[in-house]
Amino acid sequence: MKNHLLLLLCVFSLTAVAQDSLLEAPKIAIRMHVGETIQLKGNRITFLAVTEDSRCPKNVNCIWAGRAIVLLKITDVSGMTSEKSIIIGQTKPNESKTKVLLEKEDYTFEAIALTPYPVYEEEMAPYTLLISEKKVD
Repeated sequence: MKNHLLLLLCVFSLTAVAQDSLLEAPKIAIRMHVGETIQLKGNRITFLAVTEDSRCPKNVNCIWAGRAIVLLKITDVSGMTSEKSIIIGQTKPNESKTKVLLEKEDYTFEAIALTPYPVYEEEMAPYTLLISEKKVD
């Protein structure tokens, strides 16, 4: 009986410790189509084009996983305009791995994914870029 109580006490203490860890809130994504402009917190982001899509299609064995490069035009609140290329997937040496589109004092906009993912011998739907906002503490 004492062994059962000890085992029960250990199980309860482990579950109490496991519940102390913080869970990350799910990211809410904003969808953009090629040619679309969205306005976020006074900033304008335009999805200009996909300049490269060499991602390895599903159901194919590739030597390199590949990547997609998207071109965006970003106009911040102050009116400063710039074009930015974001690499989604593999990067080559000395290429930036950052997916940050715009970074301000209290928030950051970041590219999450480019859909659809290529499938071998299937026609692709129009591209959609997923963007998330991250609040800076």
